[in-house]
Order: sequence, then structure tokens, then C-alpha cells
Amino acid sequence: FRRVLFRSKCLNCHWLNGAGASRGLDLSRIGNRLTPGELSVALTDPSAEVAPEYWPWQGTTKSGETIRGHRFNEDTFSLQILDNTGRLRSVDKSTLRQQTLEQRSPMPTFKDKLSAQQLNDLVAYLSTLQGAAR
Repeated sequence: FRRVLFRSKCLNCHWLNGAGASRGLDLSRIGNRLTPGELSVALTDPSAEVAPEYWPWQGTTKSGETIRGHRFNEDTFSLQILDNTGRLRSVDKSTLRQQTLEQRSPMPTFKDKLSAQQLNDLVAYLSTLQGAAR
């Protein structure tokens, strides 16, 4: 199961027990958060239900720089963006020429990338992730 998780490059975006990237949901306790059915949907149709903080954001500054990532925070005058390199950036809205927010998940679907057995194995493994005992 872990082999499928690593081969599918989940840790390029997700965090798991101290390893990986923090752009996506922390998988360390995902078995406490989602049922096996919800995990299966998340893997095969990631945009079916996605929290707004994970929606992809893109902005172009008046100077021509393109910034991609997702909104970490927003107020009247600025945005805090976790960019695609994992860097937290503060962006003054007055410096933007344009910005877009897509109401979808940036996660790819694994529907046609994993066999039914691999998908079942991955869901079973993720279901066991309950976090460290306290």
C-alpha cells in the first residue's frame, strides 16, 4: 500500500508523519477524518468535495509576474498565498492586474491511473492512518 502511495507521488503535495509537502491535506490522521467511501471518492473524483482553502489561485502582477498557489488568508487589501513552491507570500491586491480562483481540487484523479486492487489497497492503507497515540 505504501508503495502505491509513494509511486503515485502523493507526498509531492501531502504531508505524512513528518515527510512530504504541506500544500495539500495532512494524511497523518486521514483515517480519522474520512471514511473509506469518502477516501475512494477523494481519489477518483477529487473535485467532488474540496474545501475552498485548497482551490487553485493564480494572479498576475502589474509588472507581469505570475504567482500560482492557493489562498492561505485574505483581507480587504492583501492575500497570503502558499505558492506552488511551498513559500508563503503576501500579495498586495493593488499590485495585481488580474487574479483567478478555480473552484476545483488541484489533486489529479487516480480513477484511470490505479487498478481497482491498487485503489482498494490505497484506501485501506489511508484508513489505517489514525495519527500518533497520545
